[in-house]
Amino acid sequence: MSLPYREPFDPGIFSFLAVRAIPGIEAGTPTSYARTLQLPHGDARFSVAYDGGAPGRPLTLTIGAVDLRDLPALLSRVRRLFDLDADPVAIDSALSQEPRLSASVASAPGIRMPGALDPQELLIRAMIGQQITVAAARTALTQLAAAGSPSAVPARA
Repeated sequence: MSLPYREPFDPGIFSFLAVRAIPGIEAGTPTSYARTLQLPHGDARFSVAYDGGAPGRPLTLTIGAVDLRDLPALLSRVRRLFDLDADPVAIDSALSQEPRLSASVASAPGIRMPGALDPQELLIRAMIGQQITVAAARTALTQLAAAGSPSAVPARA
C-alpha cells in the first residue's frame, strides 16, 4: 500500500526508529522499519520503506499479517508513527522564525516527529529512556519484551 505525505520528507525518522528498535519486535534501517504489534483482533506484522531516490513518492507499507477488521487501526497507527499527516512547510516556516532554529530548519527541512503505535508503549519507552542511554534503554526494553506474551506472528515483515 502507498502511504502519501506532504513534502518535504526527511527520512531521518527511519534512523531514529532503527537505533531504538527492540530485537524480536522491531527492525530498522535508514530507509525501512518493520515490526509486530497487537491490535484488537490479533497480532499484526508490517514494514514501511522509503525510496530515497524518488522525492514525493509515497512510503510503501507492506502488511505481512493482520486481521482485516484491524486494517483501519493499523493504517492510523502507522501514519501517526511516521507523522505523515503533518504539514512540514507550515511547521518549518514557524520554526524558522526563531533565529536560534532557522539554520537547523534550513539544513534538514521536513523533519517528522516520531510518534508511537501505542500510547502505553510510548509511556514506558519515555520513562525508561529518561533514566539511561538509548542503548541501555533498548536492552531494558528487550528484556521487558522477552518477559511478555509472545506474538502469534513471526517478527519479519
